[in-house]
Amino acid sequence: MTNLFKQLKSKYRKRLLSESEKYSSVNILITKLESYKFWTDLTIREFNSFCTWTGTNAIGCSVSDIKYGDKFIKKTKE
Repeated sequence: MTNLFKQLKSKYRKRLLSESEKYSSVNILITKLESYKFWTDLTIREFNSFCTWTGTNAIGCSVSDIKYGDKFIKKTKE
């Protein structure tokens, strides 16, 4: 299984990489995402940082988006 950063939909990966060029603190989040395999490994703080750096409004996220990353993770083929 690939790391969480690689599992992200491309628009979120691109946004994080773009923001990391301007703000070095984004690299901390990217490193965390690269070390995790599952969305459920994220802390609430890391999820909040993810929303900040990707321009995502957390209020608009469903429970499944927050708990399992449904909105953010590429669909896997079964």
